Amino acid sequence: MRATLKMIPVALALLIASSPTWAADACFKDGLNNATIIMKSFKFPNPGDCKPINGYESGNDCLLSGTACGTPDGLQIRYVMHYTCMTAGFGEFWFSTDRTYFEGDGFSCQENLSTGAWTCPSFPVWKVSCPLRLPSSGVVGGNLGGTLAR
Repeated sequence: MRATLKMIPVALALLIASSPTWAADACFKDGLNNATIIMKSFKFPNPGDCKPINGYESGNDCLLSGTACGTPDGLQIRYVMHYTCMTAGFGEFWFSTDRTYFEGDGFSCQENLSTGAWTCPSFPVWKVSCPLRLPSSGVVGGNLGGTLAR
């Protein structure tokens, strides 16, 4: 009986250690257009490792996909993303941050579709708390009145 009771904490510790860790959203403020970059279910990469990025920019209609890699020395994380926007076109941006404050600088490059010329302004970026998401009521447009036909 005592041997069984001693094994319970060991079994629980092994179960907890082997369970998957859940990634949280990571958010950065984009100092170029005052949007918030929201990386969904993102885990920061270890030094010398890379992680995928999927998300969007709050404040505009852009979707994001890309990769973040930790530098081998463990000092920085480098991010590169492709963005596609419903009203502003598409382009690339990349930035790097330190691992202490998660602040840095980057470039955003977009082609002018009329002239074919590319512009790449620089911008500051810093980690921020992600916007609060309220649960959906499941109703789009609310009560419109009337009845449903059956």
